[in-house]
Amino acid sequence: MNIAKRNDVNQPGEEVLVFRHYRILKGFHRQFQHVSQRDIWWAYEKLGVVNVGDFKVVYPEGGEPQEYDENYRLARYVSYDHWLDTRQPQKMMGDGPLFDAVAGGSRTREQYVLSSDGAYFLTGRMIEAEPYYLPGLDEDYVLDTASSSDATGPVRYDHPVLGDEIAEVIWFRIAKGRFDEFDALTRDDMLPVIRKMGVRGLGIWKLIYPAPAIGEENDDYDEVMMIMRYASYQHWQACKSPARLIGDGPDYQAYAAAESRRDELTLGKRQRFIKGIMFGNPAAFTPPLPESYTPAG
Repeated sequence: MNIAKRNDVNQPGEEVLVFRHYRILKGFHRQFQHVSQRDIWWAYEKLGVVNVGDFKVVYPEGGEPQEYDENYRLARYVSYDHWLDTRQPQKMMGDGPLFDAVAGGSRTREQYVLSSDGAYFLTGRMIEAEPYYLPGLDEDYVLDTASSSDATGPVRYDHPVLGDEIAEVIWFRIAKGRFDEFDALTRDDMLPVIRKMGVRGLGIWKLIYPAPAIGEENDDYDEVMMIMRYASYQHWQACKSPARLIGDGPDYQAYAAAESRRDELTLGKRQRFIKGIMFGNPAAFTPPLPESYTPAG
């Protein structure tokens, strides 16, 4: 029996992102990503999902496991109910060649999967590419040829250095109920300077715990995830000394004060490095089949 579908109007809700973790067969990460991109992502875009990216965990500081590779996939949903409905895509889009492709792709991809411990469910906002205005101070300087290359102060800039892009995922444990302050400190006082350093953010989110989320809510702290993109691991290392990278003017002082306050809210944190495919939400034409239907019954 063929299953054709019409759809109701858009249902607004509180956006939820899903950051799904997989352990996959060692050396098969490229195949895993290829099947996702070729056969699966297009269908989920048709379901209203915004696929953000597909990433492999990397280890620039060493310690890579020899038994498996690790994958994270990040996708945006209008709400948790939206995510639940996409677990049965046929009910939203019917069947047909596109559904067959996603079903076949899912079976193929599962051949590479060793295990999955579930997903992180996130609520919050993506980091948009907003402009910033940090006016130059009315000051004059002359080059101090005796100063060391590690000195701070005003800076000039060399040409951009291309690299192998990497992203940092940081999980924070913060004081209970303080996510809005943590988010505002990051966005309002730190992000303009972070972008001046050449870093590009994906988002800052609070973890929530609907089934089958990883973890559970704790009475003593909230959990926050932040993802930042760097041109390379060397870029990430350079950002550990921001005053040297961008100068030590009032913009840096505001950044440092906000970071200090954010540290006071932070009870603990851990991080991982990832790299992979950013989907970019490209345009796609998926034509309907040349068929006609009448109501059943």
